[in-house]
Amino acid sequence: HPQPASTITMRLLALLSSCVALASSAAVNPAAFSHVDDALMKQIMTKTTPAVIKFVDSSAKDAALVAAFHKMDAAFDTVATEFGQLRSPTAATLFFGSVDCAQHVAMCKERNIEIGAGPVVKYWHEGAFRRFEGRPEVDGLREFLAKKLMETMEPRRQLAVAAVAAGNSPERRAATSAPVA
Repeated sequence: HPQPASTITMRLLALLSSCVALASSAAVNPAAFSHVDDALMKQIMTKTTPAVIKFVDSSAKDAALVAAFHKMDAAFDTVATEFGQLRSPTAATLFFGSVDCAQHVAMCKERNIEIGAGPVVKYWHEGAFRRFEGRPEVDGLREFLAKKLMETMEPRRQLAVAAVAAGNSPERRAATSAPVA
């Protein structure tokens, strides 16, 4: 019997968030991971391509705050690499950028980022930022981004992205299967 849509969505989300089994030959597009200035932020906000922006404060002196920034940097870099390796048109074109609020105070204030309050990650798509509320860890950030991407994709593409994320794409199956004698 058919499964409820919520069960299928949760399974797809779980598959997509397990991006660890990705093709090792692909690399992140260096142009897709940038330091964001005012001009680039304006470009991001006028495009329909989703973006993930990490807001940091390089002037932070508090040891706990600096440690939180380092932890978020590591999680953000790992997830950016994983999504950059996906062979899904939507996931692979996800833009990853970083804003230093010590250098771009007005930009951060316009986006409700409190200077000195710790690292913030926001997902931008179709006119709105969505704030990541989880802990600065790879799994939580990966799940948040997978969920946001799934929300923007039509169901047919969701299945394709989930298959790719699980290492079960048609291309991979063809490359790894032995010819039948």
